[in-house]
Amino acid sequence: MKIGRNDLCPCGSGRKYKHCCLANELAVREETSTAVLNSGIPVDEAPFSGSFPDLGGDVMSTQYWETMERRIPSKLRKNFEPIIHQVKAAVDYEEHLRAIEEAQLVLEKYRKHFGRLLKNPKKLLAQAEKLFDEAPFEPLWFSVNELERAFEAVGYPPMNQNDDLFFEAARAVIDFLVDVPHRHELSNRLFILVPDYVEANRPLDAWILQHNAVVLDNPPEKGCGLFLLCMFLHGMKDWEAQRDREQFALFSEIGIDLDEMRRKGIDGVKGMIQEVMSNPDKVVEFEAFLEAHPQYKSDIEEECWTSEQAALSLLQREDARSLLLTFEEVKPWFSVFEGRIRERPELLEVMKGITAENKEEIEAVTTILYSVGSEMAGVIFNEPRLRQLVGAIDVYQRGLSPSDQEGLSGVNGALMATHADTSLTESHFLSMLCGLSVVRAIEDVAKRTGS
Repeated sequence: MKIGRNDLCPCGSGRKYKHCCLANELAVREETSTAVLNSGIPVDEAPFSGSFPDLGGDVMSTQYWETMERRIPSKLRKNFEPIIHQVKAAVDYEEHLRAIEEAQLVLEKYRKHFGRLLKNPKKLLAQAEKLFDEAPFEPLWFSVNELERAFEAVGYPPMNQNDDLFFEAARAVIDFLVDVPHRHELSNRLFILVPDYVEANRPLDAWILQHNAVVLDNPPEKGCGLFLLCMFLHGMKDWEAQRDREQFALFSEIGIDLDEMRRKGIDGVKGMIQEVMSNPDKVVEFEAFLEAHPQYKSDIEEECWTSEQAALSLLQREDARSLLLTFEEVKPWFSVFEGRIRERPELLEVMKGITAENKEEIEAVTTILYSVGSEMAGVIFNEPRLRQLVGAIDVYQRGLSPSDQEGLSGVNGALMATHADTSLTESHFLSMLCGLSVVRAIEDVAKRTGS
């Protein structure tokens, strides 16, 4: 079948053939013919017999374009393979169009079922992840090399995959890797799979495919769509596994066995910190290692920040009040805190909870509280008191359920903070512990006195 100049282009762009792929095809014919003539190869042995129409066959069949792809001279492949790849994908879609339309008619009776699934994002994501984990989608997962190239261009995502910043970073990576033509091609590939899932009596999975095929061609203003997110998450798993292998090898160079450390859990982290910090040569070696591997340094800094935030969240838990200072330790500091507050009378109202909605004043009180907490940490936490705190954290950790990941992360962060090589007054964790101890003590006094 020949394509007329005024027919719709088979690539699926919606434009006329003469305004779309015809010019590319003519260019391929001309350059290929020139290459053949200049190659010195006899015409009957040349990759092409002068021009593309002489290939024979149906130009609207994938076989035609696969033959063309195989017979392009090697020196022309770089320029013309992407064009032929796109046309072949469009022709492949056209070959399946009838089956796709018939499958869509079958799916109509399941529209309400899919509508209910759409209203349950958590369930929808779980089913989509399971679907896109299947073999037909494996070739579409982002590769480690693709992700590394994107990370170098747009930045690495944060470690916490439940963080909004992670999904913003994922969107940036996806936008970098997937341009509009690629989106259209992926959309067609999903549509082509719809009949298979209808035939397998999996209508909701077929709806997920159809829905994501539409989203690919009409991306949302926010987010990136479930399909591309799943392709990214699969790639991330492979990327993280490779980074872990590299990390194990690199850390072994400085004598740190990460396998053993992780098997020991929190005790392993404590042991590593104590070993490194107690050996000046190890400290120098470790710092040199981080300077030589900036990405690992960035990862560790982020992990330390995450651990610190987890430790601070731990202090807010009601079941962790045993880690705070005693009333006897806090009482001498009431007058210091009160004196700082009285220097700004308007802040007294904040302390009474009258103008608690004023963010600036709340921040001012918090700053004063942190300043007092920092001074307290330098006075209260001598070496024996620090050991006592570590013991209290150990006792608290033994009482946690293995499923309490938030609590265990907080314990891990708290232990890292208590072993950190910083002055007591500069320890964010200890300063916050002291400041929160003041707040809790004030609340307890107010409850007892009714004031």
